Amino acid sequence: MSIVLNINGERRVLARLQEAIEATGSPKEALDEVGDVLVREFTQNFPAEGKRLDSRWAPLAVATLKEKARLGFGGKPILVRTGLLMNSFKKYVQKFAVRVANPVKYGVYHQQGSAKLPRRPIMLLPLRIRREITAAFTKFIHNALTKRI
Repeated sequence: MSIVLNINGERRVLARLQEAIEATGSPKEALDEVGDVLVREFTQNFPAEGKRLDSRWAPLAVATLKEKARLGFGGKPILVRTGLLMNSFKKYVQKFAVRVANPVKYGVYHQQGSAKLPRRPIMLLPLRIRREITAAFTKFIHNALTKRI
């Protein structure tokens, strides 16, 4: 499971974007920063039980709460038992791309929901995070253009 940001548009817009990339260089540093932001936010969303990404998770069923307590995981946040899902976010940075993924197979069932599980998104991009992403790229462009002057 991963989040992918694609930039699509008219050929003119993409051509201008390519010109900007050629003028400023690879945005790898900005992409690295964005990856760090996303990993941090997605990880911190677990103790916040979804509120960090503006999506409060549905409470656990009584039977699930009893099972967590019986297994010694009582008192932990909704989707946390061992911490595997919470701590498995990884970023992959390339020259012009960043991908944040969580390889834990059952994560997709929480992200999307299922017939037996309510949807509890672990990866979202609320406005606050989109603004952080924009700020990282704005800083990158500003620094690149300042160096050229």
